[in-house]
Order: sequence, then C-alpha cells, then structure tokens
Amino acid sequence: MLVPELGFKNPNPSRNVIKKKRTPKKTVVYQIKKSKIRETKLQKKILSSLKYNVKMVKKKLKLLVESVWKLAYAMKRILKLLLDSKFSF
Repeated sequence: MLVPELGFKNPNPSRNVIKKKRTPKKTVVYQIKKSKIRETKLQKKILSSLKYNVKMVKKKLKLLVESVWKLAYAMKRILKLLLDSKFSF
C-alpha cells in the first residue's frame, strides 16, 4: 500500500513505514509494512525495563568475574606459599 507524503495521513497508523520510493513524477511515497504493529506504551515500558535489567546483569556479571579472578589469584598465592614453606601437612 502506497501513501503520498504530502497532505495525507497514514490510513492505518498500526502499520509501520519501511521505506521510501520515488514514482516517475518524483513524488515521494512510503511503502507500508502490513505485518508490524505499532508499539504501545506498555511495550515501550517493558522494553526499557528489559534494557535496564540487561545492563544491571552485565554489571553484576562483571563484578562476579572480577571477584572470581581475585579469588583465583589469592588461592594461587596461598598454594605457592604452602609449597614453598618448609613444613607439610
């Protein structure tokens, strides 16, 4: 479905415009995709909260990885000290 750019409203706002086309008369028209629906406010809120959650999970994962590296380094030093010490268990 093609809609002229000037002076006309989109007959169905729930369909998203996917690309512009030029006709032989150089009038810009929009091709409308029929399968996509308009984002509602609820969808936008859910999407923003998901983005926030993903950001927080990445942050927590980074902290977890850092702490695991620190723990591994500490264990390595402890083992080295135990192996270098004169007494054994």
